[in-house]
Amino acid sequence: MATFTDQQIRDYVSNNFGNLSGTELHRAVADAANKFGVSSNQLGSAFGYTNAEVDNYARKAGRRIEPVSQTGSQISDANIRRYVQDLQDTGLSGDELGRAVYSAAQKYGIDENQYAKAMGLSTDEIRGWIQDQGLGALSNVGPAEAMQSAIRGTYDAMSYDPQQVEATSYDPAQVATTDLSAYMNPYTQEVIDRSMADLERARQGNINNLGFSASQAGAFGGSRHGVAEALTNEGFANQAGTMAAGLRQQGFNTALGQAQYDVGAQNTALQFGAQQGMNAQQLNQNAGVQGAQLNLNAANQMGQLGNLGFTQQRTINSDLFNQGLAQQQLNQQALNAAMGQYQTWAGYPAYGLGLSNTAIPKTVGGTTTTGGNPGLLPTIGWGLRQWG
Repeated sequence: MATFTDQQIRDYVSNNFGNLSGTELHRAVADAANKFGVSSNQLGSAFGYTNAEVDNYARKAGRRIEPVSQTGSQISDANIRRYVQDLQDTGLSGDELGRAVYSAAQKYGIDENQYAKAMGLSTDEIRGWIQDQGLGALSNVGPAEAMQSAIRGTYDAMSYDPQQVEATSYDPAQVATTDLSAYMNPYTQEVIDRSMADLERARQGNINNLGFSASQAGAFGGSRHGVAEALTNEGFANQAGTMAAGLRQQGFNTALGQAQYDVGAQNTALQFGAQQGMNAQQLNQNAGVQGAQLNLNAANQMGQLGNLGFTQQRTINSDLFNQGLAQQQLNQQALNAAMGQYQTWAGYPAYGLGLSNTAIPKTVGGTTTTGGNPGLLPTIGWGLRQWG
């Protein structure tokens, strides 16, 4: 609620209502004070009047200005007591007064503890009366606070920045950077050595056979014998190299296949983790958006409830005001009736004197004259005079 200085209040009244006076001025100022939340205390302070004088002017104009503009714990105990006294001055009492105070407490966010403390009552007494009336518990959150909370919630929802979903990167595993030694068969060299030993025994057997054949032919140690051994050694050497290379290649291919399988499995796991990371980010983003929407809905609901409470309070205050006017009219009618009776009583001697004058006959020039039928009283009066 806005706060105005005394000078601002005086300037506003002067600029907007300078052409008004009397009851019209008081009514316009009261309406403006209620519109902008200016209390009767502050209005009186701005123009040098007491709170009672401001209330009196407002009542004569058919208006009522709230005595306080604070809410909740900002309202002092003295202000609460003065507000209750103002309600009592309008003729309210009993449960009717209690309901009016209850409505005001709801409007300004005064709970049972604060009201009980201000009025010198126990909290149990206040709560017991509220329960007997079938009313809800008082809270220190009034319509004004509800509207402010709604505004804050709406602002927070407007400034909500959803989480950005970013792709989760990863470094893929590569065979080129993989150490294959862990995948190599540790017995490869032993297999090669045994294979070479087998070839060597076969070569030795062939060399012995060549020597025996050359001895039988008488050519042992000759050139033909030497060439035959050389060709045999060359063949076995080539076979040994081919066998060793094949065994090593087979071991490498086996190790490479196993490494490729592991690298593929590792990359699959990394891809899965990256996808799960993105999914988690999207879920968090959706949850954040849904949470912001829920907060916005709650803020809107609180604003609607605050507006509903404000409207209800205005209706209740209007009803109370109308009841006060009706009571005032009844009191005025009673006063008018009493005044009429008093005036009748006060005029009775003159009325009796008029009857006496009518009853006494008029004497004009020694002749007694009466107008119309003299009735009983003139006849009695005439007889008394004759008697005397």
